Amino acid sequence: MANICIPTPSYSIWFVDRADIWISQKLYQDRSLIEVLRPYCTNARYENRRNGFAIHLSQPKPLAFKLLNEYSDVAKIFRLELAWDFITKTQIEAENIENWLRSHLLELWRGNKEVAYYKTTRYSANRHNNQTAMYATRLSKIEKTPCVHLEWRLTGASAVQNAGFSLNFLATMNNTTHQMFWKKRTKFIEIDLQKLGRIILGRTRKNRRSRKYWASPVGPARLNISYDHFLRAGGTFLRAYGHNNFGIPDAQILIDVVTKRYKVVKEDFVNILPISDLISEGVRS
Repeated sequence: MANICIPTPSYSIWFVDRADIWISQKLYQDRSLIEVLRPYCTNARYENRRNGFAIHLSQPKPLAFKLLNEYSDVAKIFRLELAWDFITKTQIEAENIENWLRSHLLELWRGNKEVAYYKTTRYSANRHNNQTAMYATRLSKIEKTPCVHLEWRLTGASAVQNAGFSLNFLATMNNTTHQMFWKKRTKFIEIDLQKLGRIILGRTRKNRRSRKYWASPVGPARLNISYDHFLRAGGTFLRAYGHNNFGIPDAQILIDVVTKRYKVVKEDFVNILPISDLISEGVRS
């Protein structure tokens, strides 16, 4: 595995960025609960939606969910956004980390999702109830400094429940449980161009195991230079498909194309990076 320069943030923070909770009409009309919750979140408000009554919380602390858990029989979460901020000193550092994440962040169990971009935000899917969003153009909502903001969005009561979240669980969340959530659903990877080229040539050549497509000598024999056909094929495919419509490199787009077109699993051509510094080192206590 080649040495990879990994940009390291000053530190990382994890938090619940948003939570929307269905509540009963009686609780909505009471109007006292919102005043109790406001000290424990950036913003809290009631919402009279088409499908019922709800409470919207921005950056709620665990204590807010502990208070709501007392009304668990008439309160149910239907939208949850879990955030991971890579805090940096400058905007340039944030953009460098964002570029690295686009080329090395892998979302597991994607199904038929397709990466989508809107303005400066990258979405791992287009209008899906289980997706990520990432941008580096705004300050951290918690630290008010430059950052890469990565969040996992769960939309719908069933999506929230299937992910294992409840008011009681959110009331006990800390850095460890946040990290476990992300480690279970994402990996940092690098594309192995030789393995990728072997897959491509193996599907386009009649004899997929033929060694003559692996390497052939070029130049004078005394120089002992070989031409790696697999590496060249993998690099060509990466340049052709490893970016979005705006030319921004994105490893997830390439992986989605390869797995669907050649009917292979991502483990056949990606290497998991054994790194922990982007997660553990620099975490603010």
